[in-house]
Amino acid sequence: MLCLVIVATGGVIGWLLSRSSEIAEVYTVRPIASGSMANAAPGPHLQIQCHDCGIAYRCDVTTVGEDHLPVCYNCGAINSIEGSRGHTGQVAYAAGPIRRWSKVVFTAPEAAGDQGMLLKRIVALPGEQLGFVDGDLWINGARYQKSLSEFDLLQVPVFDSQHRPRDSQHSFLDRFAVGINEQAWLITTAGEFAFDAPEHKSQQWLEYIHWNVIAGFVPQVRRGSPDAILDYHPYNQYISRPQLHFVDDYVVDLWVTTHTAPAFQFRLLDVNVTVDCGGHTVSVSQGARHCGQQSIDETTVPLKQPWKIRVGRLDGRVVVQINSQQWAFDFEPTLPTGNYIDDRLLRQRPFAVAASEGILDIKRILIARDIYWLAPNGMDNSWQFSSELPPDSFFLVGDNQPVSRDSRHWNQGIHRSLIQGVVP
Repeated sequence: MLCLVIVATGGVIGWLLSRSSEIAEVYTVRPIASGSMANAAPGPHLQIQCHDCGIAYRCDVTTVGEDHLPVCYNCGAINSIEGSRGHTGQVAYAAGPIRRWSKVVFTAPEAAGDQGMLLKRIVALPGEQLGFVDGDLWINGARYQKSLSEFDLLQVPVFDSQHRPRDSQHSFLDRFAVGINEQAWLITTAGEFAFDAPEHKSQQWLEYIHWNVIAGFVPQVRRGSPDAILDYHPYNQYISRPQLHFVDDYVVDLWVTTHTAPAFQFRLLDVNVTVDCGGHTVSVSQGARHCGQQSIDETTVPLKQPWKIRVGRLDGRVVVQINSQQWAFDFEPTLPTGNYIDDRLLRQRPFAVAASEGILDIKRILIARDIYWLAPNGMDNSWQFSSELPPDSFFLVGDNQPVSRDSRHWNQGIHRSLIQGVVP
């Protein structure tokens, strides 16, 4: 696995939630004193807008400073914090149904020490056995397979094609590659993509190249250096971690208009997804293995109209959504071999799109990674909770796992009676 060290700033991120007697008509409002939930419920943080690509992001106030300036997760630009206003962060919560993935405010158990009120997310329910294997969540001995809507609750964004660096030394064009004989792909000045091949050719691929955008990366890397998608969170910035891990679960959102293209294809590492507009099918393959084929409703994909397409690798399945239709296909996850150089090279181009003829437009490409589940020691070794959760007991974990103290460390679930409310 990938072993890296990130330079630390001083201090330890706390997990205390301060007390508040402020009551709204419906909700109790409470300030947050930690970043254990990251973007889902940020604690004290700075709101940064990248000076180069313009994208907005948050970072914990304890992990940046004049000597450790925040780095944009989208383009890798270093941003000043001069004039940035700090935000304290707060949540509103009330009585409500307790479900998997609910964000809840609760009284800390005795095992956590005197920490008052905390905020975490429900991961496992009463009667369930929980574990983590290779960054995936396992429930009752099986990998838990999230839906796209569940993924959206936990996702960490890594790229947005609408936010393009203005710095010519770090051109947006450097994020994409085409073969020397594959000139049908064009990138417009507006950062959109067009394919135009009046005659049938072999498949022409447009490949996305992921950049290293990690603050404090050791050894230091040049901005714009290709790298794999890792379980780095831009909210943390310069925290100390002994190890980062490859994240092969991610979802790509695209806005596509087909004019005359009869078919097009996506590649997600070693998995291919083919959308056949003429035959109205979507199919998935992994090498020589055929993973399945499904029919597309003809009214879902009208020609010359934009489609919203989502395609990704998620919990041992390839997920595809075209407008309102969704499908899932089983495949074999690509585990690291342990050879860092080979594993890293394999993952530097995690997404590509191809066509062979016709006209095709792509207005925008968004890429977000899945959460990567860590054992209590912050590593990705296989780990299992010691027992089945008792009745009325829930397993709670923070989204920002490298800094969160939660049920993994207390080795116990949280009883329903300790849960004070649900954050909408």
